[in-house]
Amino acid sequence: MKKRRKKKKALPLIAALSVIALSVALVVLAIQVIAQIGSGSETGATTATGKPEPVLPHDTTDPSVNTKAPDLATTPSVITTPAPVTTPAVSVTEPPVTTEPPSPITTTEKIPEPTPVVDYVYNVNMEKYEKYIDPTGDLWDDAYLLLVNAANPIAKGTEDGYDVLSHRSKFSSCKDYEYTHYSSLYFNDTALQALTAMFLEAESQGIKTLDITSAYRSYSKQSSIFNSNCNKTYHWMCDDEWCAADWIGKSSTCPVCGVKTSNNTLEITQEEKEANVATYSCAPGTSDHQTGLAVDIIQRSLPSRFDGLIQEFGETEAGKWLAANAKYFGFVLRFPQDKEDITGIIYEPWHFRYVGRTHAMAMDEMNLCLEEYVEYLHSTGYFQ
Repeated sequence: MKKRRKKKKALPLIAALSVIALSVALVVLAIQVIAQIGSGSETGATTATGKPEPVLPHDTTDPSVNTKAPDLATTPSVITTPAPVTTPAVSVTEPPVTTEPPSPITTTEKIPEPTPVVDYVYNVNMEKYEKYIDPTGDLWDDAYLLLVNAANPIAKGTEDGYDVLSHRSKFSSCKDYEYTHYSSLYFNDTALQALTAMFLEAESQGIKTLDITSAYRSYSKQSSIFNSNCNKTYHWMCDDEWCAADWIGKSSTCPVCGVKTSNNTLEITQEEKEANVATYSCAPGTSDHQTGLAVDIIQRSLPSRFDGLIQEFGETEAGKWLAANAKYFGFVLRFPQDKEDITGIIYEPWHFRYVGRTHAMAMDEMNLCLEEYVEYLHSTGYFQ
């Protein structure tokens, strides 16, 4: 009976030992699995055969690739040191930086002066006329720069108030050149000698028989001319029904189609007449001729149609020569073609104004008409 009871106690002991052994085996197996998984996270996934699978390059288009940044604390071996950032060298052609401030620009800074140079070789000996061609030689001398226009009129009876206006002589008094057209006209004494020198020089170059048709005009003379032009001014309407143009002026010939109108006119006011005439014949008190320094030039040898003062004169040999060389004798083309909006007067290639050579050459160098030039001199602060 005792042997049987001992056998019954051994069975539970063996079972307990088996459970413990199995638990230990499971723990060991779990540790090995965990170790294997940890090893695989560094070397890559394993294939079905148990061999590690090669790590694929990081391709953002492949969703199976882990693009998460590595844990710096656990995988320092995958960190690469970035290349050092260097600043590019400054080009040797770059100007050096200066710390000096720029020179201040003040409102009193002098405007650059023109530097006229006489580059003309005279054929005629000008020793006798030099003191008339350039009487002062001073850019800041205003003796011959009197500006008379609609904005700067001369009142009636004051034409002789300006110093140079009271010194006038007849063209017939000049013995060096034969003025035949209107030899009884008056002109400024100095300007007359300079004009004579210019005409003698032109003649030496084949521009012969230059003459004048108008010079000094009194207030009453200018008033008579202006009123006469107004009385001959109408508002015309073209007879050609296909043209039907209308215009204001003295000529009855249509400026569009060339048909001569036979007394076909529209109503016009005195103000409209005066406004039209003022573009080519100034109202009394506003004419450049009243200075005694302006002259209208013609060439006697030209066909009769050029005896009148028309713009075609500028296309003649004489007109071109005067426009190019008048400055060397102290004269300027008073009403240039490109300055009509400033002078208020149409292009007059026959109308020349004496200012003295220094001023004439400065005006040419700066491409300024008399209105612009006088304004420029005032702007310098040295010219009153």
